[in-house]
Amino acid sequence: MPIRARTTLFYLLFAVAIIAGLIIALLTFIEMAPVFGGEATGEYKEQLLNSPNYDGNKFQNLDKKPMVLVKGKVRSLWEFLFQDRQQGSPQKAISTAKFSKEDFISRDNAYAWFGHSTILIRLGAKTIVADPVFDRASPVQFIGPRSFPMSNPPSIKDLPDEIDIILITHDHYDHLDYRTIKRIHGGVKNFIVPLGVKVHMLKWGVAAEKIAELDWYDSTAVEGLKVILTPTKHHSGRTATKRMSTLWGGWIIKSRTKTIYISGDGGYSPEFKKIGEKYGPFDLSFMENGAYNKAWSHSHMFPEESVMAGIDTKSQLVIPVHWGRYNLSVHPWAEPIARFSQEAIKKKLNFIVPPIGEIFTEDSVASHRWWEESL
Repeated sequence: MPIRARTTLFYLLFAVAIIAGLIIALLTFIEMAPVFGGEATGEYKEQLLNSPNYDGNKFQNLDKKPMVLVKGKVRSLWEFLFQDRQQGSPQKAISTAKFSKEDFISRDNAYAWFGHSTILIRLGAKTIVADPVFDRASPVQFIGPRSFPMSNPPSIKDLPDEIDIILITHDHYDHLDYRTIKRIHGGVKNFIVPLGVKVHMLKWGVAAEKIAELDWYDSTAVEGLKVILTPTKHHSGRTATKRMSTLWGGWIIKSRTKTIYISGDGGYSPEFKKIGEKYGPFDLSFMENGAYNKAWSHSHMFPEESVMAGIDTKSQLVIPVHWGRYNLSVHPWAEPIARFSQEAIKKKLNFIVPPIGEIFTEDSVASHRWWEESL
């Protein structure tokens, strides 16, 4: 073989070896790094097989329609990755309220929204936090959707030092954050999660006795409250190999005087009416409203569908969430709330849009259109 050909072959083999090494290193990192969570094995996996929603390999939706439409999928992915996404972020820092955890825990009943799906509930002098995520919605802190700039950005330090219940709707990175759980789990009395999510918590050091796992329509009584997991039309997974290996859902929280609904992520579904008929009316509902796209319309609702879900569930007051903190789709950042507000007024659905960080109650009046200040 000529010297030039041998040299070319050497460099080609060297390049292949480098690429193979990088791939192996990446796969090893994904397999070993705790941020990607645990995996069900042995007796624990056998327990999952008892769920009617587990087919032996993965969890599945009650509605078997595909989560992502093939038609338009490539175009939507191209837009998401390469189009100018400046419109997906506010032009200046969002005007937010300065949260006071001392004020919050002094109340018997109150609420606060930290943007996206992070919700604080004070119910019967018990503190409940749903889907606490701060900074990036990503497994790593050097890449991935970063929180929008805010005048008073909520941080992990704003969480009460003692939390009675943490609720997790599913294990996607914009709902379950490794860094947050690692920092706060010592001060949390109870974690309530969908089936399969417990393995992540155990890997991150949460004591097994603190964790309750539920299947759809299962319930548990804790801290004087009844908590129920409800179905959504969505999916899960922290890596490609763990896709659909854990369950997803929404939450109902019942006290002696209040019934609260957290929809979780999901496309519009007949289950909303079933939930409303069986458990409604709800004093207050936190309804998913954002990060939608035609290509994944079966796994996230459009704002008009979010309004209909509020009506279906017989919600007396709706707080639209899952928007306002991360750029996760191709729509303008404030479009979800503009469309929701217009449709809710048209359909006469009672709603408020509290500024991020503001403490509010069911009696709070509609806030000014604060999001328009950052358009």
